[in-house]
Order: sequence, then C-alpha cells, then structure tokens
Amino acid sequence: MGSNNKIKFKGQLDRYFRLQVFVGILWLIACVISYSFDLRTGIFFTVFLVLYVVLMAVTFFTSSPKIAQQMVEFGAEYSQVQREMLKELEVPYGLLDNDGTIMWANNKFSELVEKDKVKHKDITSIFPEIGKTDIDVTRGDKEFKIKHEGKSIKIILKRFALKEAFDNSEFVDVPTGKTYFISIYMFDETRIDRL
Repeated sequence: MGSNNKIKFKGQLDRYFRLQVFVGILWLIACVISYSFDLRTGIFFTVFLVLYVVLMAVTFFTSSPKIAQQMVEFGAEYSQVQREMLKELEVPYGLLDNDGTIMWANNKFSELVEKDKVKHKDITSIFPEIGKTDIDVTRGDKEFKIKHEGKSIKIILKRFALKEAFDNSEFVDVPTGKTYFISIYMFDETRIDRL
C-alpha cells in the first residue's frame, strides 16, 4: 500500500500526536545534557527515553486504527441522527435531482402531498402546477406560490452544487457542469391567505 492510502489525522488529534513527538525530542535533549554531567544519570535518562519511545510507538500503532474506527462510527451515528431529525422536521422538505425527480422526502412532505410514496417521482407529476422551468435553479434559488388541491403552498427551491460540496474530498470527484441537487421546502399558507 502506498502512503496515499494511510489515514492522516488533522486538527487537535494531529497536535496531540505531534506533542508526543515533541516530548520525546525534549527527553532526547535531556539525555544528551545528562551525559555531560554524569554517566549514570545519562544512562538513567536513556533508559526512560527508550521506554517512553517504545510506549508511545505501541500506543500510536495500536490506538490509531481504533481512533479512526471510533471517528467513523461517530460520523455514521451523527449522520443517522441528522437524517432522523430531517425526517421528523416539521417543515415539508425534500431533495430533488437536477431534473426534478424526488430523491428523498421527509414525513411532512408526504403528509402535505397526501401520498405515502413520493421517492423517484417527478415533482411535476405530484404538482402539475409546477413546470419544468420552475425547477430550473441554474441561475439561482427560487421562491413561488402555487394552488394545489385547495391549498396555498409556498415553495422554496435552493440549489445545492455537488462540485462545491465535494471540492476538498479525497474520495469523490464530481465533474463540473449540471451536477447539483435541489432542496425543496414547502409551507402551507392556506390559513395565512384566508386572513
């Protein structure tokens, strides 16, 4: 395996590991200085330096994979919590591909459109009042109102460019062009309009 496949720590974790190396260098300097005073003191410091280096190497090589695994597990759990929060969000919310096909929708979205299964359906088939030009967000986000089955619904469409989201990713290379998602927020303003 090449060095590109190794996990590299960043931020606080990287500083923590670098601190251990720095302490080892300080021990080495203390050893060199102690030899200039007394041979037995130098040997004493050298023994402790070797013990420290062995202990840190064992700790690093045994805990690094565990730390990486725990970070991945935390990320997955955090992602699951976020997914559940979005699913239970009180605002009807969904995610469309750039052609208007629903990729994901939360519970309130399904309740508002009064359909259980909306995934993989075209938004224009659920809302005939929305045209293909309405979901074109290439020039920016859109906000408009529609009347649907006796309800007044405010719709907000926001573009989520994949290229920008994954620019710094080592794992995903997204081609430039028309690659984006559209987040859709819907607000039932029927009561507001009746006032």
